[in-house]
This record gives sequence, C-alpha cells and structure tokens, in this order.
Amino acid sequence: LTSKLFGTQRLLNETKLSRSNTEQLESEKAELVECVDAANDKVDKLKVQLEQTGAKLIRSQEENISLKERESELRGSVSRIRELVEAMKRRNAELEEENDSLRSRGDTLETDIRVALAERDDAHERKDEMCSERDAAIKEHDKV
Repeated sequence: LTSKLFGTQRLLNETKLSRSNTEQLESEKAELVECVDAANDKVDKLKVQLEQTGAKLIRSQEENISLKERESELRGSVSRIRELVEAMKRRNAELEEENDSLRSRGDTLETDIRVALAERDDAHERKDEMCSERDAAIKEHDKV
C-alpha cells in the first residue's frame, strides 16, 4: 500500500510538473505568436513604405526624363536655352539627390523587410520547436 501510495504521489508530482511545463510552453507559444504577428505587421508597413518610395522614384525619374526632353525642344533661343539649361541642371541635381535618397531609403526598407522576415522565420522556428516539445511532453505524460 505504501509503495502504491509513493508511486501515486510520484505520478501526481510528474503530472503537475508536466502540466506546469505545458502551461509554460503554451505561454511561450502565445508570446511567439505575438512576435510573429508584430513582425508580419512590420513587414506589411515596410512593404507599403517601399511601394510608396518606388512610386516617388518613378515619378522623379519621369520628371527627370521630361526635363531632358524639354531641353532638346528649346534649342531655338540661345539666351532662353541658357536660362533653361541652368534651371534644368539645378532641378536635375535636386532630382539626382532625391533619387539617391529614395534609392537609399528603398535599400534600407528592403533590408528592414529582410530583417523582419528573418525575425518572423525565427519566431516560427521557435514556435515549432516549442510545439514539438509540448507534443513530446504530452506524449510522455500520456505514457505515465
């Protein structure tokens, strides 16, 4: 009877420990799910920013092309051409700076997206590992 009592107590203790481990794994899983959701939100926001930056870059490039086309059309008047050329050079310089800035921003956003995707993948991996550990703990508990 004492042996059965000790065996039952041991099983009870193991069950409590297994339940505690399962609860901890569930809690960690919930935290990881939150991390994955946050990472997905961040990826979505970064994608929107990247699309907006791409649209600005395209508009800027189109404006740059438009200015260059106007330059060739206005070759008739030398003094006017000089004024326009100088204005276009200034605007082209501004556009090139803006293009450089937008390209840099695009590169940064792409890097941020890669980082966010890596974080999301890492969170998925950790979640999968915890689920496997939880499943193993449940199987072990079921054996007992």
